[in-house]
Amino acid sequence: DWPGNIRELENTIEHAFIWEESSRIQMSSLPEPLLLQAGVELSQISMPEPTSVNAEVDTGRVEPEESSEMVTIQGEALDFNKHKEAFEKEFIIKALKTFKGRINQTALHANIPKKTLLRKIEKYGINAKDYIESNP
Repeated sequence: DWPGNIRELENTIEHAFIWEESSRIQMSSLPEPLLLQAGVELSQISMPEPTSVNAEVDTGRVEPEESSEMVTIQGEALDFNKHKEAFEKEFIIKALKTFKGRINQTALHANIPKKTLLRKIEKYGINAKDYIESNP
């Protein structure tokens, strides 16, 4: 039995499908609360190994405008907007691949308003037609 409504089920399956790297959804792609509710012990699931992050952080109490040092992760400047945009672009591309370039389906299933999706597609220079499957 699914503990929520049909929309939650669809969203959970779509999320797992989009982020799964293999051709089958694995238990490790499902949200932890769902697995726990189903009685699955997380220690039994093959999860990817966590990656370490080497961060240089000034632990002194300094206001941001006074700090001349930037926080870095593995030699790269830590910039929230840059990483958020990279995530958005990757997410949109994966969603377009999943729904074969169909804007309406992508917007609906990714839970993004169509206007927002179109704006971001333009912003990131993505061509949705690149993801349309051609019929032989």
